[in-house]
Amino acid sequence: MNIVKICVFCASSERIRPQYLEMAEAFGRELATRGHQLVYGGGKIGLMGAVYRGAKAVGTHITG
Repeated sequence: MNIVKICVFCASSERIRPQYLEMAEAFGRELATRGHQLVYGGGKIGLMGAVYRGAKAVGTHITG
């Protein structure tokens, strides 16, 4: 099986609507659930942080 790394760059602002944060976190969880790895900009806030938290919750490899 090939390792798939998905790179995500998005807003790291704290002024994001909650529904967008929820969708970004769900995306991170789904990415990890499917066995993919996350490569991202390293931010822990905003949409980037939400994607990170979702992927981390499932336990995939994260670079960023």
